[in-house]
This record gives sequence, C-alpha cells and structure tokens, in this order.
Amino acid sequence: IERLIDELAASGVQLVSLTGGEPFLREDLPDIVSKIKSSGMIPCVNTNGLLLETPKLQAVVDAGVGGITVSIDTVNAGVYKRVRGVPFDRVLRGVTVLAESYRQAVSVSVNAVVTRSNLAGIMELVRLCQTLQISVGFQPVHALKGIWGTTHSDHESLSFSDEDAPSLRRIFEELIEAKRAGSQISNEEEYLAGIPDYLASGRLPVGFRCLSGFVSVGI
Repeated sequence: IERLIDELAASGVQLVSLTGGEPFLREDLPDIVSKIKSSGMIPCVNTNGLLLETPKLQAVVDAGVGGITVSIDTVNAGVYKRVRGVPFDRVLRGVTVLAESYRQAVSVSVNAVVTRSNLAGIMELVRLCQTLQISVGFQPVHALKGIWGTTHSDHESLSFSDEDAPSLRRIFEELIEAKRAGSQISNEEEYLAGIPDYLASGRLPVGFRCLSGFVSVGI
C-alpha cells in the first residue's frame, strides 16, 4: 500500500478515498491515512458507520484524515436493514458522534445510493443531515443482474424503469429546490437534474463532464 501511495502521489493524484469493505476494520488505517497525508494528498475514508464509536476514530482524525463519509441511504430502519444488512440505530449513533464531535476538525458527510427502495424517503435523509449540520450527496444505483451477488429480486427492488421517470423527476426537483434554499447537498444542480433520466432509462446528460477520475482515486 505504501508503494501504491507513492505512485499515486507521483502521478499527480490530489485525493485518495479509502473505501471497502470497511476501512475501520484495518488496524493500520491511521498509518495509511498518515502516509497519504504526508505524501501531499488528501486522505478520505468511506465507512458504513458501525465502528465510529471506537477509539480508532480519534486515531484516524489525529492522523490527518481530510474527510469521512458515512453510507446512509435512508432513515427508515427496516429499509436500511434490508438494503445494507446492518442495524440503522448503530449507524445513526455513529454518524451523530462523528458530526457532533468532529465536524469542526474534518469534513463530515453522508453518501446515499438512490434506489427504488429508498426514493420516497430521500427528503427525510436531507432533513437528518440538516439537523446534524453535515452535507449529503446522492449517486444513482448501478444494479446489474448477476453481478456482485445480486439476484433477480434484488435487481427489481433496486432498479427503475421508464415508468418511474415522473416520480424520479419530482423527487429530484425537490432536492434541487432544497439545495437552492440552503440545504447542504454536495452534488451540483446539473448532476442532480441528470439522475432521473439515467435511472429511468440509462440516458446520460448531454455535455456533462466529470473530472473526478483525473484528480482522485478510490482504494
């Protein structure tokens, strides 16, 4: 990993996001964060939030982490358990500790994957993040039958069709209005506006250019 970090720094990468699996399961996570930081890049960690009530969180912060993102798709405990396979109450406690104790020291955010299962509750998640004074970002689900263990029933519960386009547009119009009103939604309006058509029919926005792959990398 140290050699990889050196190669990334030499290639001009600016940000390294540690994902998983679950990064907080690694005993050497603070060392990896420190190495990325000392190499001139911004270290960030994506976590499921289950281990944020442990001493390792302080060690990662002390090591120089620039941002911690917690994966939370919904505030509905039943839906969360079904989609993520972990109890929502523990994740909520973890992100609350993170937000209340560390948001002044590091960038704290939530990331949500938009699926058929959680679409109706997206605005509730925005309101939770407003209460915690942290940002939230959204990304469309990429559900492929037979890939990563997904079954036909998984695919049907996660994915959308053309018939879902009106409800998708309505929800994302609400998100854009909330962003304009001051909600900390990290996505650009142009990106949010393009998600409904992508989810419903797979159409990508015309002329949209994403630069993240040129300046950041996920491990």
